[in-house]
Amino acid sequence: MASPSIIEELKKHSSEFSVSDVVKWEFGNVIPFDFLANSLVALSEVDEWDSCLTNILRAVIESSPTDLLAVICLLARKVFDDNGSYRISASREVVVRAIANSSQKTKQVIKRNLKENGNDLALVAELNRPVLLRPRRPLTIGHVFLKLEVYAKDSGTEECNNYKMYILLELFNASSTFEARTLVQFLQPPWDPIPLTNLVEALARAAVYADKNIPPQDISTHLVKAVRVSKQIYKLRPRVSLFVDAIHSTGDYKDFPELIGFGPGIPVKLKQPVAVKDDLLEIYTNFNEVELVCESYIPGAVCAQIHGDGRRIDIFVNDDCVTNMYSDVGEVISRLKKPSIESFILECKMVVCEDSNCNVSVYVTDLLYLNGMSRLMDQFESRIQLFRSSFDTKTGSFELVNFKESKDLETIPSFLKDANSSLVLKRWISDSFYQPSKQPRDWFILEKDLFVRIQYDLNLIPIAAIREEDSGDAYSSFLLASYDDIKEEYEAICYIGSTLSEAEIEELSSGLCSNLINEPKASYKYSSETSSLDVWFEPSQVWEVKASLLATSSDFRACFGVVEPDKGICLCFTSFVGVKSDSSKVSTSNMVADLYKSQKHINTEEEA
Repeated sequence: MASPSIIEELKKHSSEFSVSDVVKWEFGNVIPFDFLANSLVALSEVDEWDSCLTNILRAVIESSPTDLLAVICLLARKVFDDNGSYRISASREVVVRAIANSSQKTKQVIKRNLKENGNDLALVAELNRPVLLRPRRPLTIGHVFLKLEVYAKDSGTEECNNYKMYILLELFNASSTFEARTLVQFLQPPWDPIPLTNLVEALARAAVYADKNIPPQDISTHLVKAVRVSKQIYKLRPRVSLFVDAIHSTGDYKDFPELIGFGPGIPVKLKQPVAVKDDLLEIYTNFNEVELVCESYIPGAVCAQIHGDGRRIDIFVNDDCVTNMYSDVGEVISRLKKPSIESFILECKMVVCEDSNCNVSVYVTDLLYLNGMSRLMDQFESRIQLFRSSFDTKTGSFELVNFKESKDLETIPSFLKDANSSLVLKRWISDSFYQPSKQPRDWFILEKDLFVRIQYDLNLIPIAAIREEDSGDAYSSFLLASYDDIKEEYEAICYIGSTLSEAEIEELSSGLCSNLINEPKASYKYSSETSSLDVWFEPSQVWEVKASLLATSSDFRACFGVVEPDKGICLCFTSFVGVKSDSSKVSTSNMVADLYKSQKHINTEEEA
């Protein structure tokens, strides 16, 4: 029978609704059909659907989200597949035949009952129940949906009507008195189907209430944003199953644009770089041997996205439309975009100018959408090239943010040293997609003093070099080694070169010319896969080097196998200090191993 307490709870305003007061099944289990039956009664008793519908979907999301699509389809009286949508309904004749067969009575008897009960087919179904030899198994929403999905997709021939009758017969035989009445009201509805637009809005509100990360005082703000974003996306991608998939994926309405689809007017959640404090190993792990860019960080800038749809240009900050606050920005971009550009979404930094002809300076940091196509899955390099070919720029008004490209991780400290403030480190070509909802491992904020705070001093020996192309006797990079005083071996630990000035390279190359040897000594331990080395030196000089990180690598032989099997230790983020006058003070392998183990992240791992 109907549950007055559940019905009354579902009718409450969503801010007062309690999921635990309506969920009478184990959380995570399938939902009994009588919950939907009570929900339909509740919906029929309210003037406005908003809160009641939100409460129904919230209860499903928080208790048994796998049934969410089935509930939405049943409320909408529709099922969907790649070929379109199908209405869930049954002819009066088929329902009468199913009731007659279920109660083992003739159609004539059922029709006579109809006349006696004011043609109330739902009441007749309630009165004419089957006699069961064993207790029935409770109907579930999932089971009812699967049966009605088959029912809706079948054609309307007489043969299929017989088949459809048997589908309804099975449901009537398994239903309680209350459920039988609800099935008839559902198939021969006195209740109207819920429009899909209402269901999408209710789903957005339910997602907000179900999100435990949203503080109660902020819920009203998020409700407005969630409904607005969902309505805009549904116009672009009118498939309710995509919204259900997004709920299953993250449950956060702010991820809808990325997961479902977005376009101008639908703000996507901007990707946020991770601040690096002391763990340089994460930078080494994610950026070693990949092409990268170091982008200027602009203190005090507003992170924004600019949308153009061919008719107007809008600016969004934190999902809020702030176009009226920056009216001159749209005018500038309208003049600077190429005639072929119809629609776009730009990520940018905006700075209010005090001493300039323009009110706001816009620094573009990314292009996310262009001429009807999402560019989130393009590589960062491709997105920037698209921007360059699609927009003209104007210095101080609308321009690409300043950044430097590099193929060498070792250039980052020198980039940071030359920068006015912090830098944003990004992947350039490899795995550099724009994934707003992911915790990025390819975007990092580097504080200006990062590599100054963390430094280790070592005295190393140059044992080989790579000759610079078309440069005579100058070298582009030097292979340095520590010394194993037990085995009396020189173990390769790092290259240094990309951070040296031209004057330093020339001076160091000149100082090593008299120490050339024809081939590496037997005591030199290095990996033949590290690089093509052009020249070798006698172990005659000692160079003082600073490094910000010691990491393990299969390409270097210092302390090989001591920390990890088949790996040595290498230096990262190195800088040259000078040539030592005392060549006896060389960093030994034991010293290198001790420095590696002294690092903060190594101690943290060992404690864990």
